Amino acid sequence: MKTNPVHTGVRPMRLADLDAVLDIQRACYGEGFLEGADVIARRIASRVGLSCVAERAGRVCAYLAAYRTQPGKLTALHGDFDATAQPDTLYLHDLAVHPQATGQGLAQTLVRHLWAQGAALVLAFGAGWAVQGWR
Repeated sequence: MKTNPVHTGVRPMRLADLDAVLDIQRACYGEGFLEGADVIARRIASRVGLSCVAERAGRVCAYLAAYRTQPGKLTALHGDFDATAQPDTLYLHDLAVHPQATGQGLAQTLVRHLWAQGAALVLAFGAGWAVQGWR
């Protein structure tokens, strides 16, 4: 999956991306942190989901699973993105970049994309949780 630093496209995550997202997870996480295709599919279908992917040269090489929620109402690992009555928070649940695509600014591109989307949705807060730490 070696990618070249060319144009990055960011778009909403879709069901057709499941295999690529699962491949990125396997390349980035230990067994206990892998979330199944069924969980990811439900998140894509969720009305509060804002997950997106970054593509280079037509390949998905990074993703950011995110959704609208309220402070203190965060999804656990392997959980669904549940709707809340008055979402005011953009929660960044899972950000992963395939190891062969690191160092190209993909994580920043995805986060910036979702911050802009959150601002457009008038979400006042942002939240995230680093299970394996930030790099």
